[in-house]
Amino acid sequence: MCGRYSLAPAEFSEIQLEFQVAGEALSWAPRYNIAPSSGPGYEPPIVSLDGLGQRQLTLARWWLIPSSWRRALRLLPTAFNARAEELGAKRFWSQSFDARRCLVPTTGWREFTGPTGHREPRHFHYQHHLFAFAGIWDEWLSPEGDAVRSFAIVTVPADDVVRPVHDRMPLRVDPASYATWLDPGVAGVEALASVRSAVAPPLFEYATDPAGNDVRCEGPDVIAPARRRQLDLFGS
Repeated sequence: MCGRYSLAPAEFSEIQLEFQVAGEALSWAPRYNIAPSSGPGYEPPIVSLDGLGQRQLTLARWWLIPSSWRRALRLLPTAFNARAEELGAKRFWSQSFDARRCLVPTTGWREFTGPTGHREPRHFHYQHHLFAFAGIWDEWLSPEGDAVRSFAIVTVPADDVVRPVHDRMPLRVDPASYATWLDPGVAGVEALASVRSAVAPPLFEYATDPAGNDVRCEGPDVIAPARRRQLDLFGS
């Protein structure tokens, strides 16, 4: 976990209102099949603090590139998810964990079961409401001199709903903990403990169309229930 997620509120203003961010709206359309990549293009938004301590929405690549990285991007380890248990222990994550935490707006995520070529997706959501994953971010300077912002989603052991499909799940941040998670004045260990202590609302899941396994697929059909999608296709 997590290899795909969605961000599909009805209006962009819902994101601004939920996370209390001001400023102009980003050029944005609902996304149903966000996939990790360290390359440019189609970066999703994250919520972080600016230099004045105000919340801001910025676009970032979903694959953490530490500011200290000096090798080719193709040599990056798998860094789009960060295990909560390793955030303070591994140098790759630790500096961002203490000073650069973010919220990742989302409306749900997908996990896959089955062998390669026959993967069956399951969509997980909190009544399709907008919420936030816990994230960490960094900004790397490319050899060409471009500042590249990137992030990773924090994961924890799966709960009873997710466990039959996958052993990990993204860490949800309760709205009451947004400020604590974003505050660099709060130690990472303390912020993580606060977020993990919150009681999450009921989590729901269902099977979706395997066509959404293809990262090139986009649109509401990606997260439509598989049975309903079959009825639409065959007119039953």
